[in-house]
Amino acid sequence: MPWQDDLYNASFRGVPFVVKAAPTTIGRRTVTHEFPNRPEVTVEDMGVLPDRFTVEAFVIGPQYLQARDNLIAELKIKGPGALIHPYYGRRLVVLTAPVKINESVAEGGMATFSLEFTEVGESPAIATDSSVLAQMAADDADLAAEMEFVARYKAALVKSNSFTLQDIMNLVQQFVDQIVNMVEGFLSFIDDIVNFVQSMVDLVNRLADLIALPGALLQELQGALGQIMGLAGTLTAAFDSYGGLFDYSTDQPPNSSATPAASDAICDYIQQAALINASRLVTSDGFTAEIKGSKDLIKIRNELSNRLGDQAAAAETPQLYQAMIGLRAALVDDLTQRAILKPDYRELALGDSTTALGLAYRLYDDLAREQEIISLNRTIMNPLMVPAAIPLEVLGR
Repeated sequence: MPWQDDLYNASFRGVPFVVKAAPTTIGRRTVTHEFPNRPEVTVEDMGVLPDRFTVEAFVIGPQYLQARDNLIAELKIKGPGALIHPYYGRRLVVLTAPVKINESVAEGGMATFSLEFTEVGESPAIATDSSVLAQMAADDADLAAEMEFVARYKAALVKSNSFTLQDIMNLVQQFVDQIVNMVEGFLSFIDDIVNFVQSMVDLVNRLADLIALPGALLQELQGALGQIMGLAGTLTAAFDSYGGLFDYSTDQPPNSSATPAASDAICDYIQQAALINASRLVTSDGFTAEIKGSKDLIKIRNELSNRLGDQAAAAETPQLYQAMIGLRAALVDDLTQRAILKPDYRELALGDSTTALGLAYRLYDDLAREQEIISLNRTIMNPLMVPAAIPLEVLGR
């Protein structure tokens, strides 16, 4: 296998990009002391310098604008984040210099980023926010899942003398079809949908070249999954789409007895990646804002916790097992805290007809909450007439 297959797929806080060059600065802190009328100097050693990573990165393709915006959003977030370095793997870093972004007509369909990161320690003073810890745990799980997939897929290629290319192409085609069906149901701009479908067609056309390159195939699968977030319109819609892949499998019988090892590796990775992406999504403030009440968060927490536990039990490497267990713990902690802060809602049966304004006063002594009641209950066609026959959902006080 070429050395390129051993490189990590680069990302920052889960947003992937391609690395053109990545110079790294290491060394020790020193202070040079000079003295009058003496040519000699003394050098005081102040300890090890933190590793500094300069990354020349780019995003490219029909959906590059969405990929660019996703990376920009993550680079603007305060605090440390997980950098997956193509040569050094996962590092906890902070952005320590302004980012330069370059786009040009001559290089259409691409944005380049000049990034400078400095490694920081994982001290309690830095990583105390439960959401930050959950995002970092998701990054760890991403890396572990990638490594297990590449190892399993390579082993399948090496052991197989009767590896059937068509079987794997059929499997990836089935995955692409499912993703396209999901995306076509989103209320996105038609141009975005057309560009995405075309990118999937291009992927299918290149499958014959990708099948024997685990790293390249992995990057294409990640790219397809990553675009769900940008096209879904809402975070809850994206979560539902990822949920449709939690039990992903193929119903096509292989033509070769050697093919199942490779196809199982692909199916398992798609399940793991969808679950990790969903976990990263639900531990964000934006997702919490879209959820109505604490009961919904608790339900999501319990479902993802069970699935992460199942994935940990099925892991073939200790690294993936530990990463999935760590992600489950971080997710449960974060969503439990969010559920405590999130208002709950209850079902309400009216004894008589009323108005939305009157109901706000009756329930909360607060006329300003009329719009809240209307937004929670799309069955209210006329705020001036809320029939008693309509069951309602209202937030607690």
